[in-house]
Amino acid sequence: MLSQIKIKKRKALLFFGLVFILYSCIPDRLPTEPVENTRPEFVSIELTGGSNLVVGLNSEIKAVFNESMNLETFPDNFKVVSAIDEITGEFTANDSIVVFKPAQAYSPAQLYEINISGKVRDVHGNSVISPNEEDQPQSSWFFTQGQYSQNGFPLIFVRDKSEKQVIHRVGQLNKSLGELSVQATVEDYQTASIEFSPNGQYLYMVNLKTVDGTVTIIDPQNFSVVKTIDVGLGPTNISFGTDKAFVSNTSGKSITTIDVNSLGAISTYEFSDGFKPKDLVYSPITNKLYIYSSSAKQIKVVEANNFESNYNLDEVLTDSKGVDIEITNDGRYIYLIQDRTDKIIVFDVQTDTVVKTIETGNPYIIDGAMGEKYYFAAFFKKVDKDLVGGITKIDLASNSIISTTIWDKEIDQIGLTNANELLYAVIPVDSTVSLFETETVKEISSIKVEGSLKYLAVSKNNYQ
Repeated sequence: MLSQIKIKKRKALLFFGLVFILYSCIPDRLPTEPVENTRPEFVSIELTGGSNLVVGLNSEIKAVFNESMNLETFPDNFKVVSAIDEITGEFTANDSIVVFKPAQAYSPAQLYEINISGKVRDVHGNSVISPNEEDQPQSSWFFTQGQYSQNGFPLIFVRDKSEKQVIHRVGQLNKSLGELSVQATVEDYQTASIEFSPNGQYLYMVNLKTVDGTVTIIDPQNFSVVKTIDVGLGPTNISFGTDKAFVSNTSGKSITTIDVNSLGAISTYEFSDGFKPKDLVYSPITNKLYIYSSSAKQIKVVEANNFESNYNLDEVLTDSKGVDIEITNDGRYIYLIQDRTDKIIVFDVQTDTVVKTIETGNPYIIDGAMGEKYYFAAFFKKVDKDLVGGITKIDLASNSIISTTIWDKEIDQIGLTNANELLYAVIPVDSTVSLFETETVKEISSIKVEGSLKYLAVSKNNYQ
């Protein structure tokens, strides 16, 4: 028989064994580590290099959040897109900063939009927005480097229509660089045009006076007067041939020819039929000038080397007189705006015929700018009691309208940078110069200029 002591020991072991089994079957009632369920917050988008107007073609993009993010959720929810391409890339993280490194270079002189969806998640699996919320992506934009930013930037010159002797200068894309007041023994009667010579060396300023006018030649870099040339009575516009400049003297009913090498007037020819030239272009194909009248629905065609040989075209302008004239870079086609209409006449210099009339649907086209592939026309129109401006972009190959940008202010003069990447526009109502990129014709910057603004010219060269 077992002794009483051994029996007690067995009972104790059995008891403790039962207790152990019992506690092993009871669930752990201690609290678990809580799951982090706070949604991450977007803080900002940062571009390396500073200004979003001159972004390098391989620049990284930083997306800043308030906590660490799950990089695997970014490729489908982080988009970098322009009008012509979409850029993919790799993502890395530095704590709460997600860095996008493009896999290929951005296209030059393109406006890119960055869109970050609210579906991106933090390292705990929480998205920026809940699945029930409308996804409104965080967005930003930048404009990439192009020819406009190589070795400096173009200079933009704007004439003042109140202080008629004053030219304002803008540089570094959107900075006012002061003004030049051109001394004159007789103040200008009205503000007339300014144009660059074909090689971009000089800016030519036409001075319209009550006596015989002048043309002031200006060094754009030093912003100083080089020479003043006497021309005819009431000059308004200037155009350039191969080695000559031609000034239309409206009141004098004449054209003054200037040698661009010697910077001197060669001759002034007066039209015997009383034709009053307003603006003109030169075609190297025909070696002729094409001039519209300030007072009639008439185009005059003139041999550039022999003004005696000239004739009028009375069937080109059908509705009203001309208000602006531009010629394609190859000298083949003229684009002529009819005053107070929505029509642009396309004229072939080889046949002296109209090949197309483009109806833009927006009346009061007031200025045009000719590019390599596109023609841009500025207009304004009245909507209720408000004047609304805009820019129409036209494809030169098909003469079809690509797009129309509506602007909430009247646009006056426009001008293109040399590589056609940027378009500058004078906004007279608030004395600003607006800067548009030409692919989508969206405004990307503006410059306040103290003055009453009118004619505009964009340098062909870049300057530091």
